[in-house]
Amino acid sequence: MKISSIETLHPFYIPFFVINIAEWGRKKKNLMSLVQWHDPRFLKDGCFTDYHHNSRNGCSYKIEFERILSEELQIFSEHIGSSVFIKDIWAQRYSNKEFMNAHRHGSVGFSAVLYADFDEQEHEPTNFIAPFNNFIDDTTLYFSPNVSEGMILFFPSVMIHYANPNSSTKPRTIFSMNIRTRN
Repeated sequence: MKISSIETLHPFYIPFFVINIAEWGRKKKNLMSLVQWHDPRFLKDGCFTDYHHNSRNGCSYKIEFERILSEELQIFSEHIGSSVFIKDIWAQRYSNKEFMNAHRHGSVGFSAVLYADFDEQEHEPTNFIAPFNNFIDDTTLYFSPNVSEGMILFFPSVMIHYANPNSSTKPRTIFSMNIRTRN
């Protein structure tokens, strides 16, 4: 008598990568000094972002940012087996009740969030929505990674993600990046 068997196949997967930044205290000080945090041009609806300025004019601190994080970018590059470069970079600071609506960064490459000011007891991480629903009950699938300050989270740019309103009086500061590969 032949016994039935089952095999699970996983033909598709969504890779997320986390790197803890070496020498975070020193690198944080250097990274934070790159941004003009008090420039009123970068306040949009009360939230600090230099995204629009950087996308129009280029990011003045991109080369120095890449230099400071060269070790971490090299680790990521080696892990995915392709040379990478930062296409776009910007800083965001969320004060009390500020948030980011669900969005994605295109369909090519990776994006990343570097958690620069992040209190695990007071702040929430970036949240992600799967590009498909639960196969059993058709509910939306969410992913909320366990992150801490000094960590970079890399993810496919196609992933829809958002930041819930900051419920803390402490600012939540991130650097966001779009990363491309060189083939």
